[in-house]
Amino acid sequence: MQNKIEHTSVAGVNFEPNKKLGYYLVNNEIYYNKYDALISASKLNQQARWFFNEDTFVSYPWATEPEESLKDLYRQRAQHLRDRYDYIRVEASGGSDSTTVIFSFLLNNIPLD
Repeated sequence: MQNKIEHTSVAGVNFEPNKKLGYYLVNNEIYYNKYDALISASKLNQQARWFFNEDTFVSYPWATEPEESLKDLYRQRAQHLRDRYDYIRVEASGGSDSTTVIFSFLLNNIPLD
């Protein structure tokens, strides 16, 4: 098997690659920029495959449902963040993700800064 080629620059700017932050694979070439990966995949008539901590995701028991409700898991995570950090600021776009985060704090009387 040949070695993978890593593309470590975008628009002429070089950067230190970090596979733990995720990457795309196209034709045995690693891309850290989605746009570049999709352009390459389009030219080669192939799919761009996203990799993000594959070892962790593959080993996780996805078929096992948690015992807690989703609301309780949100509350636990919000409390964990509040206990861990001195200052919490949420950059809210108004979309469903940031709205869920804000409500996880507010509905459980966990203060935001």
